[in-house]
Amino acid sequence: MRVSSVLVVGAGLAGAMAVTALRDQGFAGDVTLLGAEGLEPYDRPPLSKELLTRTAPAWLRDEVGADLAGADIALAEPATGLAVHDDGVTLTTAARELRADAAVLATGAQAVSRPGWEGALTLHTAVDA
Repeated sequence: MRVSSVLVVGAGLAGAMAVTALRDQGFAGDVTLLGAEGLEPYDRPPLSKELLTRTAPAWLRDEVGADLAGADIALAEPATGLAVHDDGVTLTTAARELRADAAVLATGAQAVSRPGWEGALTLHTAVDA
């Protein structure tokens, strides 16, 4: 099967680097990057490690040279479903369905609250910081 379109789910470091790697390897097809936050990909560790010295997110375009040129970037549009078919994938968001030949799932992780720590603040997104 010839792949001419790819959906990348997750606009963090792994998703941004997946888009960059596709382009670096000569992939000229359609690439769509979906992220839930509404911000372009940024590096999350500096949110807490440099919270007092860095006032803005570490944008991956600048930090690691993530090349998102030519990608359709759909931010604030989290994926809600994925169906795999013989000829590709269908990804569902709250607003639409997207079809592609392949998908990269780079969804990351979320903090897990420990019993007894339900009121603790977690620092995971730029909005949290």
